[in-house]
Amino acid sequence: MTVTKVPPLRIAIVGGGIGGLCSAIPIVEAIERGANVTLAIYESGATFSELGAGLSFGCNAIACLKLMGLEKEFEKAAGPEGEFAKLWYELIVGEQGHPYTNKVFGKVSGNERIEAVHRADFLDLLVARIPTGISHFNHRCTDYTVHDTGVTINFKARDGTILPSAECDVLVGADGIKSVIRRTLLSRSGKDPSSGDAVYQNWTVYRGMIPVEDFRRACPGVNTKTTFFGTGMHIVVFPVRGGELINFVGYVWDEECKRLVGHSGPWGPDYVPIEEALEDYRLWSPQCLELLKVIKNPSRWGVFAVPPIETPIDTRVVIIGDAAHGTTPHRGAGAGMSVEDAYFISAILTDPYVTNSSPQTRALKIQHALSCYSEIRHARGLRNVVGSKEAGRILEFSGFHGEGTDTEKITRSLQANLDEVWKYEPKKELERALKMVRSGP
Repeated sequence: MTVTKVPPLRIAIVGGGIGGLCSAIPIVEAIERGANVTLAIYESGATFSELGAGLSFGCNAIACLKLMGLEKEFEKAAGPEGEFAKLWYELIVGEQGHPYTNKVFGKVSGNERIEAVHRADFLDLLVARIPTGISHFNHRCTDYTVHDTGVTINFKARDGTILPSAECDVLVGADGIKSVIRRTLLSRSGKDPSSGDAVYQNWTVYRGMIPVEDFRRACPGVNTKTTFFGTGMHIVVFPVRGGELINFVGYVWDEECKRLVGHSGPWGPDYVPIEEALEDYRLWSPQCLELLKVIKNPSRWGVFAVPPIETPIDTRVVIIGDAAHGTTPHRGAGAGMSVEDAYFISAILTDPYVTNSSPQTRALKIQHALSCYSEIRHARGLRNVVGSKEAGRILEFSGFHGEGTDTEKITRSLQANLDEVWKYEPKKELERALKMVRSGP
């Protein structure tokens, strides 16, 4: 009797950032173990790259990295586990005139390690796990079309040249906060494609890297994991590259949107003189002003988030990470949510229920699998967007739950806010998702 070979499941990932590559690596490993899958990655840039510098991972994200076999990459980028490994931040008031100006009034910690890495360092380690021959650079996705046997992805080069289209059975959109895949998904559902475009969240942010020696001179005795509070502004510092550098992030509230200065979408970096930041923080303590002065070549960015969308899936298509739920950075959880999404979607799409499906049942099984993914993941991603903005307002004495300047209430609220992210059991939740997938539609 002749056995008909089932054609491989063709997975395409658009976007080669943290979410895209963390999705790709477990799929590559599944292929190496014999999974009936092929994979292609499409990246708009000439190389894989990430904007920004510091990248925070909470307990939840680090657990997922370990489950995906990326523990060595994380540990190499993060450095050895130190004395304050479980600390999120010590909490200090930065503006003058408060009883806790320059004093620690609380701290927020997790049950497991919480750590930051340098984005470029971590991305390079992920890239090293991607085999040659599956990555396609200079491919800027313009849209996609769905048909009976799959998805057609359309591309242009960076110079506008139309490139050959690509075919896949299932498309994973990991193309970030400015996602083209999201726009097409919304358009195909009858909605205004711009309704999911990222919206200004009324913050601008100064960013810079500080050698740890300069930090210690400016802020003697201050923990390298610290948040400084103030009215309508706050500063966050945390170590990267094993503590060699301190990532500085200074937020300024912009309720009247005066700082948009012509920008209509996410932007950065704009390089600015440090005098602009010093003017913004002029009412802060001399210690904080000294910290600002040691930043060389500071950049300014706008803070944006993606409005809630009804669903992250279309026929044979799913968006993950910032494409689905791009968020403000105040929980340090945006990249972690992308990692969680990657853990789930890579496991679901390489499950034999999907990969071994016949041509006659494949479309139905793909869609059922994506529906299960959405049911398990989408609400958590949307809640993180809301919770992150709540955290940002707490850090500026404007919490939504009456925290004000009460340091005890602030500490309790922040701990509860972050616990919502950290106290998550990804392995248990994936088992639940796979059980749903395997039960069939």
